[in-house]
Amino acid sequence: MFVYLAAGARGYAEMSWPISNHESPDVDLSIPGVTAPHYLWAILSADGTNFRERNYESTRAALRAAIDRFSTRTTGGQTPNAEISEQRLRTWKTAFEEMGLLTVDEDGTVQATRFGRAVVDGLDDVAASLEGANHKIARLGAMVANRVLLAKPDRSGNPASGVPAGSNLRPLRAIWKAFRQLDNRLHWQDINRVLGHIHDEHELESAISRISEFRKRFPTGYSRLRTRS
Repeated sequence: MFVYLAAGARGYAEMSWPISNHESPDVDLSIPGVTAPHYLWAILSADGTNFRERNYESTRAALRAAIDRFSTRTTGGQTPNAEISEQRLRTWKTAFEEMGLLTVDEDGTVQATRFGRAVVDGLDDVAASLEGANHKIARLGAMVANRVLLAKPDRSGNPASGVPAGSNLRPLRAIWKAFRQLDNRLHWQDINRVLGHIHDEHELESAISRISEFRKRFPTGYSRLRTRS
């Protein structure tokens, strides 16, 4: 196959970086976020506002926020809906009043009890702790990925195929650097055609410049390149 590239018409070779010949497992190392019952969190979050005013506006707004925040939480009944009937909202409110989580005074103002406030504050504290833990996991993971060398031996101790023994390139760091310098956009063909052909750190800036120049000459991307068999 023959491809016209930004640098001019020339033969196009597949990248020389070694790639896995099997599928890699998709492992999410982040700690799942905190969840809470949607209606409970919504009505408690409406603390200090009028429960019934303007068709339960404040409660419905809090419910929309709860649905967005706890979207991964499974429920045993119907899917939470901010547009549920007024009767259903009153039913939930009454249930939480009977549990001692909140009160609604004669003016219709929601007041979280000490018990109810402890529930909300506890959820927020746990959410903040989990967010901090996930940031730490992400930071340590980035540090490890930053050290991976292109020339690392395979499991048998043999040199990586197609990579010079003296290569000092760290491919994951190179990809991230290119991504950041190229407007936070990186096409897989940018790696296949350009980044995947370098083996040393001193080649990276030139490779990023070639991709940048290509984008200036071909604003629509790789789809408009002419291909000959």
